[in-house]
Amino acid sequence: MDGIGSIAAEAAAALGRGLAGVEPLSGQASARRYVRLRLDRGLPGGETSMMLVLLGDNPLGAEEVTSEGQAAELPFSAMQRFLAGRGVPVPALLVDRWQEGWQVQEDLGATTLKASLEGLEASDRMARLREGVDLLVDFQRRVWSAAPGACPTPAGRFDHALLRWELDHFVEWGLRAGLGARPDADEQGAWDRCLDRVAAALARRADRVAHRDYQSTNLMVTPRGLVLIDFQDALLGTEAYDLVAYLRDSYVELAPAELEALLRRYEAGREAAGIPVAGDFRALFDLQTVQRKLKDAGRFVFLDRVKGKPGYLPYVAPSLRYVMAALDRLPEHGELRSLLARQVPPG
Repeated sequence: MDGIGSIAAEAAAALGRGLAGVEPLSGQASARRYVRLRLDRGLPGGETSMMLVLLGDNPLGAEEVTSEGQAAELPFSAMQRFLAGRGVPVPALLVDRWQEGWQVQEDLGATTLKASLEGLEASDRMARLREGVDLLVDFQRRVWSAAPGACPTPAGRFDHALLRWELDHFVEWGLRAGLGARPDADEQGAWDRCLDRVAAALARRADRVAHRDYQSTNLMVTPRGLVLIDFQDALLGTEAYDLVAYLRDSYVELAPAELEALLRRYEAGREAAGIPVAGDFRALFDLQTVQRKLKDAGRFVFLDRVKGKPGYLPYVAPSLRYVMAALDRLPEHGELRSLLARQVPPG
């Protein structure tokens, strides 16, 4: 605590304030650590608390695997500046000492979209979920209209190699470690062939800036509306990528009618924003679901076995249910569905 205390005092001093209290917060899957700072008096806007972010031993390292080399600037800082400049609601960056391993950001409170959904009636729940769809459309309108190359996309592009790495992550951790599968040479060849088809198809469409983790735990409910966080691993992906992350969120399961209603709202929002939707968008959505949720299923097992974080294991089953449901609508990927069906318990 002494190390945190000295950084906290320095952070408060950088804001011209004294320190009235320090509140370490529990982390998630990230290597970053968060500490709420209580200031001895308010800032000009009246704020009396700020968020100290401790960036870990390798601040320039991406949270997710990337297709790029190490960045020259902290990815969060580059993306925050770009998104704020485009009018996207993101946390203000008040002090940036990333070279020293810390930043001070706006304190957005503790209510994620996921937490805000708990206990809501069905109509109120859908109203809140629609807010997330509307913010995504607005994010895409603002970001996709930027000049080519304007967005820093620190993680690069979802190319074939990166997509295959994520799918192989599932084979290693979701299939072998999690489900206990031991494919022989022929079965492994079939897995490689099927996953290669998925990666190749998605890599051809990876031409839009994607947040990469647009889901209920990365949308904060604040007095100024939903605010987007955890955007430092943005990259070029398919036009369906962020919608899949949101509507196939492992933490918030949707009934089929809810999914369809939110898909239609997104498509209508895109049309109203003047952003054409590809004619095969629904098929792209399903194929992206297969890739993203296989990766997630493997990642959740990895976080348990390697990082000692078993709290993500309950989300393996819903991730795989999403994959199977998507494959039901993709007959051209029937071989992959058969392979997976041999390993995934029914239901």
